[in-house]
Amino acid sequence: MTDFHAAGDHTRRIADALRGRIVRGEIADGARLVEADIAAEFGVSRTPARVALDLLEREGFVEHRRNRGAVVKSTHHPREIADAREVQGAFAVLFVKLVVAHATDEELRDGKARLAELSDEDPAAAEEILADVQQRLIAATRNRVFQQAMARFEIRQRVLAAAIEPRTDARRWLHALMDALVARDVEAAVSLLEEEESRIQRVGVDRALRGLEEAESAASGVDGGGRG
Repeated sequence: MTDFHAAGDHTRRIADALRGRIVRGEIADGARLVEADIAAEFGVSRTPARVALDLLEREGFVEHRRNRGAVVKSTHHPREIADAREVQGAFAVLFVKLVVAHATDEELRDGKARLAELSDEDPAAAEEILADVQQRLIAATRNRVFQQAMARFEIRQRVLAAAIEPRTDARRWLHALMDALVARDVEAAVSLLEEEESRIQRVGVDRALRGLEEAESAASGVDGGGRG
């Protein structure tokens, strides 16, 4: 008899591991993901490996190509990042409005206290704290449709986090945003979100310019070598 609960656990474990490798760039865009190899690596049958690949395809990390099977989809395509940023910006503003409207004072104080535990000395713990605060505040919106949408969009946020350079003053910005939520100051919270959006756009432009300069430099080197 098939243990469906165990199979589901295997599927999630495989999908989480592969997703993490893709986001970190450990598996290159266009690389093949062979079902049999994945099953062997994780010590499972091919069924959970196949279901994990299907899940990653729905999330936008994998695509199936004729005669090649499952391959890693380009998750850092500029157009895709721009589209995701636009959606994320709209979600963030709605998130602020729902939290201010529905979160209790106690929930906001608890979120602020949890955020105060952040430390630069332990990045892994900091990531766990941020995820915990985010999940608490999402639950505090008391809007199930929004919560379901955020759960689906969380995967895209992970890609964005890998594609955008972090703030040097991230802790200050996060505490300022939390203070605005505790004060139920929608205008101040949205202003902070808009500030971050402007920063990300500047980072994107700077990165694009650097890419063009590097490409031109490489082309000049090739041309110079050809003339020599």
